[in-house]
Amino acid sequence: MPEETEPQERPPSFSAPLLAALRQGAKELAQVLPAFPESVRVVEEPGMMGVPTQYAVNNQMGIGRDFDNMLDGYAARGQDREQSQEKEMER
Repeated sequence: MPEETEPQERPPSFSAPLLAALRQGAKELAQVLPAFPESVRVVEEPGMMGVPTQYAVNNQMGIGRDFDNMLDGYAARGQDREQSQEKEMER
């Protein structure tokens, strides 16, 4: 009959309490950091006071006007072609 061995006692592991203390410290640090102005990151949304929208920036730079002029030019060309095709059909 084999003899049953009793489980050997191990010294307590300190890794679990150490990790718990680390997690607690991280949570406390996360609560304290927002109190300092350098740690607060402001998210700027377009259209908020002091932050222009993309439309306003494009208009200020003149990009929107150039694009509108380009579209108007294409529209005029298309109308000219339609009129010339109608004249050719009438002949």
